Amino acid sequence: MPPAVFELRAEIARKLRWEPVEDLLRLNGFEEDWELTVLDGKACPGDRSLEACGIRSGSRVVTVRKVLFADGWKINADVDDVDSSDEEDEF
Repeated sequence: MPPAVFELRAEIARKLRWEPVEDLLRLNGFEEDWELTVLDGKACPGDRSLEACGIRSGSRVVTVRKVLFADGWKINADVDDVDSSDEEDEF
């Protein structure tokens, strides 16, 4: 069986020392695919073979990985400091 796009993505991740896609932080409600592979402007689904997507030796593909992280987020434990006004109150 010819290699699939998801196998190409995994090989790229290994070479770039990225975390395995299974270990990425998933937020509730985030349903998009973690990775996208594009050849000549067309998305290549992860479950399709490289051959079916037209990816050959020497093809230039673009692979994008979405990584979520909570940089700068802070939980405010002091409920009294929460601003309860909404935009309509300011008019």
